[in-house]
Amino acid sequence: MKPKISIIIPVYNVQDYLDECLGSLVCQTFKDFEIVLVNDGSTDNTLSHIQSFAKNDHRAIVINQSNQGVSAARNAALSIAKKEYILCLDGDDPGVQATLKIGEEFGGRDHSTVINACEKVEKLLKTDPNFKQAIDDIKILLK
Repeated sequence: MKPKISIIIPVYNVQDYLDECLGSLVCQTFKDFEIVLVNDGSTDNTLSHIQSFAKNDHRAIVINQSNQGVSAARNAALSIAKKEYILCLDGDDPGVQATLKIGEEFGGRDHSTVINACEKVEKLLKTDPNFKQAIDDIKILLK
């Protein structure tokens, strides 16, 4: 069965931020996704970090390439993603715990509505420490 969501994460020298980004994905209540991590020629320990993560999470796929830039890294991930939907993150993105659940809950709506909802979640999570209130705000926006 195809994963509903392919999460594409190009990474370049972000070893210090990966734990928070990947940890927020592991903590998702929605589990039907794959993670495509593209190491774009990192010179720190980013590659070994994502390889270790992939050994412990069957949903993770690692691509290693020479430094070609973020667009080439995303395109490499898109070429192998088994997607119905795509979510692009950066390796230093924290706190995406609500994003996939919101996408699942409102996936039947037009894509721009779901994207706007996810962007709203990310903004609210950064500014509003009350997670439940952030989710309630999103549900009101989508009515």
